[in-house]
Amino acid sequence: MRKLSVVGLLTMMMVGTLLISCGGGKSSPSKAAMAFTENVEKGNYDAAISMLEGAENATAEEKEKMKAFLKEGAKEIEEKGGISNKEILSEEVSEDGKTAKVKMKITYGDGSTDESDTSLVNTDNGWKLKMSK
Repeated sequence: MRKLSVVGLLTMMMVGTLLISCGGGKSSPSKAAMAFTENVEKGNYDAAISMLEGAENATAEEKEKMKAFLKEGAKEIEEKGGISNKEILSEEVSEDGKTAKVKMKITYGDGSTDESDTSLVNTDNGWKLKMSK
């Protein structure tokens, strides 16, 4: 059985809740995935939450639940010695430019690695990581 990555786990746990976004009109799918990972690693939970597509519609209670979940992800990253390297393995943008998939490899300070597949959607505010069911 394949071990879930922290980033993959973050994605799965938030399924059906909201989408992750990267602000700025000139973002790319890869930049959005990297930015989210960096925000979680650095403990910038509000920034990570603000990257969620639809976060502006989330209640304060929903945002607090997301923050608690992100803190758990950051704790797992810390327990593995932090992130020593982030690498984009692939980025596939749909023909219509509205969706994308990014495959990322995370290497931790303890030498372990995780790979994750992230779905994204292109919005008026840039690329946003999309939770899939």
